[in-house]
Amino acid sequence: MTVSLSSEIFMQDEATYDSVVVSSVVPDSNDIILKHYPKAFFVTSDTISGIRVGVSSPSQVGADRLVTALAAYNRYKAECLIVDSGTAITFERVSADGVYLGGAIVPGMGIASQALHDYTAQIPLIWVEPRDHLIGGTTKDAVEAGLFHGYYEMINGMIRRFRAETPGLHVIGAGNGLSVFGDGLDLDDLDEHLQLKGLAMLADDLFSKGEMNA
Repeated sequence: MTVSLSSEIFMQDEATYDSVVVSSVVPDSNDIILKHYPKAFFVTSDTISGIRVGVSSPSQVGADRLVTALAAYNRYKAECLIVDSGTAITFERVSADGVYLGGAIVPGMGIASQALHDYTAQIPLIWVEPRDHLIGGTTKDAVEAGLFHGYYEMINGMIRRFRAETPGLHVIGAGNGLSVFGDGLDLDDLDEHLQLKGLAMLADDLFSKGEMNA
């Protein structure tokens, strides 16, 4: 059984899982995970298999970014860009021969909305919804318009620049945050479960090597 970092794993009986594979980007939670699952396998730049990490500071790359890169490369075996939307929106590049090249990170829409709410006196906390119009007649509508259209243009603009640098680039959307844009993004594929699939690939590799119990 493979598990990504989630509060759900703390609510499960320890006997439920023989083994877990964890992509954790919250170091303070790792000791809690180990308390529940002493044999947990943590994905890092040193432990990941199936891709090579070709950046100057591999230890600074989040496990979630590496896992989605692994899943994308193993599925497409091509030059890939993974656009993953969660707390942050990340753009991850993988070469045709399986080297993780790095990427770009921007705050997610939820963080942007929270920042407007926290650092202004009267802007409410907004949940971004699809909008046709660029102009909002109320503060809420104006924030929704700015966040929706601003992030739409930013994501597509970044994809356009990545495609210009690498002809034939395969662009995959990941996570559930991109669904608000419908079919408007310039993606070749959308897989909301890409990270979990990467964890499953790692688990299969560990099982095959006898490094983890099935």
